[in-house]
Amino acid sequence: MTYQGIAIFHIGNDKVVEGHVLGDTETLKRQLVRGEIAAVAKELPRNFNISLASEREEEWAADVMSRSEPWKTLGRSFDSSLQSMRNPNCSLLVARGENAGPIGFMLIQSEGVAGSPYIKSVAVEEPFRGAGVGTQLLQFADAIFQRRANHIFICVSSFNKKARALYERLGYTIIAELREYIVPGASELLMHKTLPKTIPAVEQICGV
Repeated sequence: MTYQGIAIFHIGNDKVVEGHVLGDTETLKRQLVRGEIAAVAKELPRNFNISLASEREEEWAADVMSRSEPWKTLGRSFDSSLQSMRNPNCSLLVARGENAGPIGFMLIQSEGVAGSPYIKSVAVEEPFRGAGVGTQLLQFADAIFQRRANHIFICVSSFNKKARALYERLGYTIIAELREYIVPGASELLMHKTLPKTIPAVEQICGV
């Protein structure tokens, strides 16, 4: 990925305090998000690995999505799932297990809802569900975005009760209901969370 334009930043106390951009601002925004992801990932212990997905992992994530709930009920195919994974406005993160193979993923959009971060999808391979991988991915998103955002959003299907319980446990609350938005008889619930001002230690993210 390349940026065509001019970007001038003023740095104070090792942070960007002011910036002026001329040119392709959307590409620059995506590059900055990827830089933030890499910075947080470097702080993680060696036995905990979350980073941007490779092309092969994009296909793996699409396969997991297309054969898992709630997406099966929502009618999501492999092709439409892969299109989501490769959306240039989103970043696909993959959690890897001890053997370095992918075990979970999270698709995020840095300005998805009213200019605030939006978690589009979170999924974990079936053998690893219930082991805290989803929680770690969501807390990783907090660590990325609370450096520059006050709010974060996620959406959950009304029939996906386990996911809703997880999100509520992590501080999300329902702020809107979209009735029969995708499939008859079910709602999509928009959830919101205010991001804390303090950045959690990596031990909190990793549950160690």
